[in-house]
Amino acid sequence: MQSDRWGKWVVAAAGIVIVVAGIAMLSSISSRKAMLTIGSQLVHARVADTDDARHKGLSGTSSLADTDAMLFVFDNPGRWGIWMKDMSYNIDIVWLNESKKIIHIERDVSPETYPRVFLPSSDALYVVELSSGFASMHGLGIGQVVSFSVR
Repeated sequence: MQSDRWGKWVVAAAGIVIVVAGIAMLSSISSRKAMLTIGSQLVHARVADTDDARHKGLSGTSSLADTDAMLFVFDNPGRWGIWMKDMSYNIDIVWLNESKKIIHIERDVSPETYPRVFLPSSDALYVVELSSGFASMHGLGIGQVVSFSVR
């Protein structure tokens, strides 16, 4: 009788630990979104604004629609590097400074480039990952301003 009660408590405690761990894991994934205007194109972006989300990026995803992106928001300007770990498709990578001006573009970056790290030529506060070909198709260039607000 006593051991049955003890077993139920152990099972209940294990369940609580699993639920708490699941909530902690989900909270590390940012659900914030942003609408970006890049040239004349509107793009929907998932926001990576935590260390975990920035580290994961688009890794493990199977594709990226032409009107979708990932926006990396850093705490301070720096020469933030991007790599293609666990990626399965090519992307364009665009670095923006504090004024949201494009300072560097890498086009059609392939998963085969991993472990190479792509770096901007100067400090950036934001990085946008877009579908491969987006930068060329929409005439993106250095100095162009991208507008967005994060929700």
